[in-house]
Amino acid sequence: MAQVPATSYTTEAPGGVTTFSIPFDFLSRNDVFVTVDDVATAFTWINDGMINISPAPAAGKVVTRYLS
Repeated sequence: MAQVPATSYTTEAPGGVTTFSIPFDFLSRNDVFVTVDDVATAFTWINDGMINISPAPAAGKVVTRYLS
């Protein structure tokens, strides 16, 4: 069965930026996932409110953070 996000936050990547906020509460880091232009994307945690996506998404790409 497909996951349906309960919460999401979308921004347009400015280019050259690798850090993005997680602006919602969550119980576990395992409940957060990220897409860039609707493609699942690997990321690392900086702290409970920030993630790192490397390499940086190109300018204009849509970065969405989901809580499942």
